[in-house]
Amino acid sequence: MSLAQNAKDANAECVYHPLPRKDPNVSGNVVLGNIVFSPLAKAKQGDGAMAFVKFMAEKDTQKQLGEIMGFRLPTRADLLKDPDLVKLAGYQRFGPNIVQTYADILSKEDVHPVPPYSKNPDKIWIAWGDTFGKILQGSDPVQPQLDALQQEVERLLK
Repeated sequence: MSLAQNAKDANAECVYHPLPRKDPNVSGNVVLGNIVFSPLAKAKQGDGAMAFVKFMAEKDTQKQLGEIMGFRLPTRADLLKDPDLVKLAGYQRFGPNIVQTYADILSKEDVHPVPPYSKNPDKIWIAWGDTFGKILQGSDPVQPQLDALQQEVERLLK
């Protein structure tokens, strides 16, 4: 959500939308990054860490984080589908359309963690980032750039 907000702050003409798929009947291919809390298997305070994770997952905790911080949407489906979510004070700076679109993506689309590529994950994500940057900053046709990225990723996965 922060990238969309940065564009809005810069008075850029932009929208926030899932990436398109070849098959319009398949939900969007959306990858989201967020802070993940997870206790380590060998943590000295494992019980305390588990209690913290459970606390962070509570409905009231996630709602309070949205109210206070605003830049993190809840991970709970019941809160994402709540029509009052966009009214929380923390989300007011984003505008309701950005918050609602993001909440809709989280609750309706085929979202998943960053793909755990079996080989060269760092190189794959660097190639993706480089291509995405060129598309956003350049005027060259998009499809040839995506085709080149696809070939590069396939090569890195072999």
